[in-house]
Amino acid sequence: MHGVEPRSHDTLDAVVVDRVAINRELGVVLASHSQGAVLDAVDKLPLSELPDGQSVIDATAVASTSSTLVAECGRDAGAELEINNIFGSDSDLTDLSSEDEDVDSDPEAEDSSTIKIHIPVLASRLPSGASARVCGIKRCNIVLPQEYRWKICDPCRRYKRQYQRIRMEKARRHMADFSESALVSDHSVPFPEEQSDKVTPAESSRICAVPHCRTRLLPVTKYRWKCCGICRMRARDDARAKRSTAGTILDLEEPVEQSSSSDISPFPTFQNRSVLLSEFGVMLGRFLEAQILYLRAKLQTSGEKALLRLDPVFFAFDGEYSTVTGQRGYEDNVQGKSDPKHSQEDEMQKEVASTVRELGSTLLTEFKPTEGFIIKSGGVIMRYKCALELITPLRPLPKTMDSKNTNTSTPSESDTSSSHVPYMKSLSGELEVAVVPDNSHSILLGRRTIIRFQMLG
Repeated sequence: MHGVEPRSHDTLDAVVVDRVAINRELGVVLASHSQGAVLDAVDKLPLSELPDGQSVIDATAVASTSSTLVAECGRDAGAELEINNIFGSDSDLTDLSSEDEDVDSDPEAEDSSTIKIHIPVLASRLPSGASARVCGIKRCNIVLPQEYRWKICDPCRRYKRQYQRIRMEKARRHMADFSESALVSDHSVPFPEEQSDKVTPAESSRICAVPHCRTRLLPVTKYRWKCCGICRMRARDDARAKRSTAGTILDLEEPVEQSSSSDISPFPTFQNRSVLLSEFGVMLGRFLEAQILYLRAKLQTSGEKALLRLDPVFFAFDGEYSTVTGQRGYEDNVQGKSDPKHSQEDEMQKEVASTVRELGSTLLTEFKPTEGFIIKSGGVIMRYKCALELITPLRPLPKTMDSKNTNTSTPSESDTSSSHVPYMKSLSGELEVAVVPDNSHSILLGRRTIIRFQMLG
């Protein structure tokens, strides 16, 4: 060209190579818009990586593939092909005539045999303004058509339906096996003959009405129930068990019939007066013993002054007993002309007086009456008070071995020592005795005696 010596293939300019390659292989390039064709063409080139992410290619290899790159990238709206000059050139691509002039004046460009090609990342892009719908399964994430009515794609829907059928079939088989095992163990009666026949879907479309049971039933003309035989038997057993359990609960909740409201008493019941007074003496003795032990411990730990600052103590005893006084229907004949009310009150007052005397002998004190009441429905209530003086000789706790070894006094001296501290404690008591008729028996007549005693000091 213009008398200039022709250049070798290694020093051809990128623009010349591009033009020649397009004129030579344009008819061979396929009209494809796929990105795979572009990538396949690029993969055939011998590449070497650069720090900026671009590639360096031999000019001779580019000659056979540049036309394919230009054709594919030109048709793809999202792909951009950037072909720059040889390293060292600062200008962009120009036409052939101007490039020839630059080559003649640039000696450094004649020594280079490579070109630089920048291929951007190829990615599918949706049309502007379009809202893409994807499959609801996160692992799938397939783009769905705009007119598609479901939220997941067809493959995922088929998989879900198949998985659901498998689960329902497993549950049905499990319930069938469980029912058969229960029936074999509890009932030896065979299944009805209607259920032994095989039912085809075409013969009848009925299924068992029990949820999770997909057993097909015979037509209504052959089998009139809505549930299969196994479910009906299970329902009968459950209803029978429920009725029996409900009956048991109702039997337990039924109140016991009582002849009178006086059958329930908040006080402990004793057989007779002697048993009541014996129990009263035992409880009083335990109370006094506990007080002596407590006072001894206080005397040893805090001294005699602690006995003057003790808190008051409280003792209480409640109890009742009943006695038979006669028979119904025989009471009027025996009393005859006398007034029954006055005679009953007199007997009740005598009962109260005898009870108070026995309690006073047990406590070694005398009760003084304070007030009394007569109940309209029958019965009397008498209240008493008393004062007690308890003298308790307090002995110290047993001495240790060391104290015994160091003690040089004789036994007589230790016995007569001042370790015995007599302690006197004043107590005040209140007694209430009530005698009321006892009508708990249907034939016999009785009388209840209630005793309540409290002591504080």
